Amino acid sequence: MEVKKNRNNLRLDLITSKNVNISEPSDIKSFFEIVLKVVIVLYVIFLLFGLIANIVVDNISTQTQLRIEKVLNLTVRKNNLNDKYPRELKKLERIKREIMKRDDTLKGKSTLPIYIKPNSTVNAFLMPNGSIFVTEGILKRKYSDEELTFILAHEIGHYSNKDHIHTLCKKFMFKMMCLIFSNNNDEVTKVFEKARNIENLKYSKFRESKADKYAGEMLIKIYGSTKGGVMLLKDLKKNSLVPEFAYVFLDHPSNNVRIKKLQKLEKRIKKGS
Repeated sequence: MEVKKNRNNLRLDLITSKNVNISEPSDIKSFFEIVLKVVIVLYVIFLLFGLIANIVVDNISTQTQLRIEKVLNLTVRKNNLNDKYPRELKKLERIKREIMKRDDTLKGKSTLPIYIKPNSTVNAFLMPNGSIFVTEGILKRKYSDEELTFILAHEIGHYSNKDHIHTLCKKFMFKMMCLIFSNNNDEVTKVFEKARNIENLKYSKFRESKADKYAGEMLIKIYGSTKGGVMLLKDLKKNSLVPEFAYVFLDHPSNNVRIKKLQKLEKRIKKGS
């Protein structure tokens, strides 16, 4: 009897011991479930705020947009090399005018002044005040008119789609959301930032694809094909050190994806004409 009792006690101790060990991972699981739910809720809230921002920006008047750009003009540093490259700047301005006269939505808006930025990388970007910066690196690559048209049309596409105002409004909405929900809590703000970063990757790729589409359509209007954009992207791909898989974590689609979309766009437009 004593031996049997001891065995029963041993079994009970083992069961108790197992229950104690099980409770710890269960608590950890519950913690991660709570964190995941919080992140999902914050992500949904951020999407809603982003949707509100998009509706507001899409419906602002031209006058309001110009006022915003005028204010932002004071915050943009115009350190440039325009005097160093007068001939190249003249060519860029000519190409810009060819693009703008084919888009009626740009009438009465910014003249999109171009500035040559002292930077050796191949890049161009639209500033919040409605100006376009083209790096010195682009000029040194001696791109053709068709390739330069794609570069400028891509940035003008961002302007036509009001991406510069969208980005500004989203940043403002994010600040407002942090003030309302975080109550100056750094940890909550960090969670908000992570949710924003996830959403921004998808949002940015969407905006970049729209700007590529605008540039591709403009190339077809002017030159009859998207060859200039495809050639440019192939050159960027050849000189890029970024592997294809890494674009999942970047705010631009990969050059391969962009090339395929341009080629599909040309086939679709020519098939429909």
